[in-house]
Amino acid sequence: MAVDPSMPILVVDDYNTMIRIIRNLLRQLGFEDVDDAPDGSIALSKMHIKRYGLIISDWNMEPMTGYYPPCRSGG
Repeated sequence: MAVDPSMPILVVDDYNTMIRIIRNLLRQLGFEDVDDAPDGSIALSKMHIKRYGLIISDWNMEPMTGYYPPCRSGG
């Protein structure tokens, strides 16, 4: 399976250090189009604007968990 390094990725986590760690790992793997969101509701807003090829999300966040955005996006 080929992976497209230009694929847009969304990282969702309420812990900013974790976002930086994941973003750096993705950059080392060659991914450049990486967005982030601090909670599920902001992630959902970003998903309405842009289609992401991969979403990496923390599960336990407030006010909206990481479970809800993918379910509500229709993906």
